[in-house]
Amino acid sequence: MEFVEELRVEQKDVRRITLTRPTGALPVRADRARVRQCLVTLIGQGRQDDEVSLSISRRGERAELVIASQSRSERDRKAAVAARHDLDLSVELAQLLFVAQGGSLDLDRNPITRALRVTARLPLA
Repeated sequence: MEFVEELRVEQKDVRRITLTRPTGALPVRADRARVRQCLVTLIGQGRQDDEVSLSISRRGERAELVIASQSRSERDRKAAVAARHDLDLSVELAQLLFVAQGGSLDLDRNPITRALRVTARLPLA
C-alpha cells in the first residue's frame, strides 16, 4: 500500500493529513489504479480544511487502511450532511471494487459530530 504515501504527498498543500504506517512495505493483491482511485475519492471527501488521519497496519493476511476525517466546525458538519449522498455513492462503488478483489470496505459515521471513519482491507500479496 505504498501508494497511500503518494496520496498524502499529493494532498499536503491542500489539507493536513497524518500518516501512521509500518516501516516495511505491505504489498497487496489488487488493481493498484482502481484502489488508488477509490482512496483518492474517500480521502477527498469533506471540506479541504478537515483534518484527515491515515493508519496502515497488517491484520493477519490482510493490509488494513483506516481513514478518519474530523470536521472542525458546526458549519463544516452541516456541509457534510449535504454531501452525504455523494459519499454514500462513492463508498458503495468502492465497496464493490474492494470485495471483487478479495477485500472489504466499511464506513462508520458519528451521528453527532459527523466524523467519518473508513476501514479498507485488502489481501497481502
